[in-house]
Amino acid sequence: MEQRLAGCEADLVIVGHTHVPLDRQVGRIHVINLGSISNPVTLGLQASYVLLDADVNGYSIQLRRVDYDREAVIKAIEQSRHPTPSFLIGFMRGERVTSSDPGFFQAGRHAKNRGEK
Repeated sequence: MEQRLAGCEADLVIVGHTHVPLDRQVGRIHVINLGSISNPVTLGLQASYVLLDADVNGYSIQLRRVDYDREAVIKAIEQSRHPTPSFLIGFMRGERVTSSDPGFFQAGRHAKNRGEK
């Protein structure tokens, strides 16, 4: 990750795509992955998202996780005309879990950069 961030002048970088919530300090850069609303890949299979509160004094970040009716989503997928419903349903049933969350951003934990260490 250090190589990918080489030359980056930002203090905070927010990324996505992997669907895995992440809070990592890489040198002087704070890296956050938002997680996933639609394709859960961590144990618990909850939707996850990040709240960012920023002002001139810095920022705070809170990961939120939300339970939802995955069976209703599976039923809607089955009734849709999606070309690969089994791929999507695999996420909803936990068949694509890639992380048990060790070292990842835990729900309810706050990350801050308001002069606090």
